[in-house]
Amino acid sequence: MKRQWIKGQWIKRQWLRVCMGSLLGCAVAMTAVAAEPPSSENPAAQKKEIAGTPYGDLIIGEPIVYKNLTIVPVSSKVPKTADRFITPDEGLRSGKVKIVEVGAEAAPAAPAARHAPAQQQQGRQQARQPQAPAQQAQPQPESAEVNRLMVINSSDKPLYLMPGEVISGGKQDRTIGQELVIQPGKKPVPIEVFCVEHGRWSGRDAAATNDLVFESNVLSSRAQTAESAATERATISEKAKKGEFAGSVGQLNKSARIAVQGDKDQGKVWEKVAENNTKSGAQTGSGNFAANYAQKDVADRLKPYIEQCGKPVLARSQVVGVVVAINGKVESVDIFESTPLFTKLYDKLLKSFALDAATAADSKATIVACPPEACVKFLKEAEKSPVAKSEVNADLKAVHRESPSVITFTAGENAKSDAQGGFGGGAFGGGIHTGAFSK
Repeated sequence: MKRQWIKGQWIKRQWLRVCMGSLLGCAVAMTAVAAEPPSSENPAAQKKEIAGTPYGDLIIGEPIVYKNLTIVPVSSKVPKTADRFITPDEGLRSGKVKIVEVGAEAAPAAPAARHAPAQQQQGRQQARQPQAPAQQAQPQPESAEVNRLMVINSSDKPLYLMPGEVISGGKQDRTIGQELVIQPGKKPVPIEVFCVEHGRWSGRDAAATNDLVFESNVLSSRAQTAESAATERATISEKAKKGEFAGSVGQLNKSARIAVQGDKDQGKVWEKVAENNTKSGAQTGSGNFAANYAQKDVADRLKPYIEQCGKPVLARSQVVGVVVAINGKVESVDIFESTPLFTKLYDKLLKSFALDAATAADSKATIVACPPEACVKFLKEAEKSPVAKSEVNADLKAVHRESPSVITFTAGENAKSDAQGGFGGGAFGGGIHTGAFSK
């Protein structure tokens, strides 16, 4: 009997040891889990395997092809999810960003004008009485300026401005002239712009508002009824007459973007706008580039390209940019610092890609999709091209590179990067945006 009791006590002790060991193991495991940072803060835990061709810190994905347009999504090897910037589209819609003409009724007091390049000064003189085939614009008041606007960013984020983005309003539609980041604050900041509406210098009437702003999907999502739509148009028109801008209607196409960033010449910008309007068949008395996206027959030709190459690109994991080929040839690259920034701007860029593709379409040609090797070759040449010019604009350092066949523009923050690289082995070189174009 005593022997059985001793044996029972021994079994109990062994069982207790096993239980205590299990509890200790669980505690250690829980401590290890607690010490591990959340997956959102652990890049290694976030890293995903993305199919495609590696290029430095990027992955060149599978191409999306519609007719003669090839869009190749470019993803980051590690997630780039910081949503640091507000865009003009967001700011103008919400009222947190205000863009006005210098000297306009709604304009704040303008800081002293900075010295402008000679070619821009020449463009300003030419802009005083612009000519258009259908009409002569009214003379420009001496107090106003064609090539400079004032921006107030009242949001809680820096405002990112991309060259070539077309903003509609005021006495003429303009396009952003240089890559800039405008910090939050109440102080008006001058920015350089170019006119993309050669033949008008007057307040925007209801018809112009309807054709060039409202139907370009700038603000139409807010108008649910015919009555509210009419009110919306009237409000936009009144703001435009006071020199305010209502929204962003799209991006200039490739040749006009090069004229803005490379030539920095108002006359050259007008020349490219006129050439593109002729190619697309966009007809407007003022020669406005925005007609390419607002005029129904032109917009209808672009619509299938946009539908086929829009959502499939944005659906790609960790996408931060695209390589664009037309008729099998790489034409341009746009790569951004993060997925959110690319996502906000892609629909505007896609319009411009569709415009170039539609005007270059040849029904008899055999379309060949752009292979990854061609994308890699273009990226290497763009990134390694000699520096042609480097300048500092506010918080950004802009670097212009050029080779015999590729022209490249990179913008990066001074405090974080020398902005010399771009989009390859240096993980963008710290740049916010790099755009490259074939010559």
